[in-house]
Amino acid sequence: MDTNPLLQEWTTPYQTPPFHLFSNEHYAPAVRDAIKAAEENIKAIALQQAAPTFENTIERLETASDLLDRVTALLLNLNECNTNPQMQSTVLELMPEITRFENRIWMDRTLFERVKALSQSHLAGEQGEVVEKYYQRFVRNGVDLEPEKQRRFAANAEELSTLTEQFNHNALEDTNEFTLHITEQEQLGGLPDNVIATARGRRARRDGSSPSTPPPTGPSSPMPTTAACAGRCGKPTTAAAIAATATTTAT
Repeated sequence: MDTNPLLQEWTTPYQTPPFHLFSNEHYAPAVRDAIKAAEENIKAIALQQAAPTFENTIERLETASDLLDRVTALLLNLNECNTNPQMQSTVLELMPEITRFENRIWMDRTLFERVKALSQSHLAGEQGEVVEKYYQRFVRNGVDLEPEKQRRFAANAEELSTLTEQFNHNALEDTNEFTLHITEQEQLGGLPDNVIATARGRRARRDGSSPSTPPPTGPSSPMPTTAACAGRCGKPTTAAAIAATATTTAT
């Protein structure tokens, strides 16, 4: 755990992630170690002998999974904007494990009883609002369900987390593979020269006539391109394709 840069303290300005230190191999062990640390923190909260207070229950819950939140936020954001096949596979593998951890928290009866006691104490102001949010989250995540229904709820949540990530992966692949090939100059009417040059460059890379570069992961600025294009490329059915993956051999 100590040697994984994802789990170490970041001494960078404003504690920004030192991306140059991370590799795909770091994410899975970091998430699993962070889950273990969070579970230890939460167990200590649930099993303490002191009567529940806002400070010894809610405030500690707020920070119990800080390390896991940091690692997963980094991984999931990178997977959205700068992913690769190995990272996608890692996320798909980890999502059920993260969901199981969350289910264990929100179905922990001992922990819930502490929150419930605080809810019934009717704390005033912001503390009361925070307690009520925690109470409702426990209830909505199945803590009051019968054991069999809890198992079904947890299984459905795990499956949904996997299916959601698989859908995102499939949508990204479809976006990257889609191409609109424009051959007529009049179809480019209104497009800026730099957009046309970019499209021709992509065409060349696809044909292997210049060094290969990673495909775009989605439209970056579809509206300006759509607004500028007076030809066929400006129609709603093709606007996203032009913005994301258009190629052209028009002269």
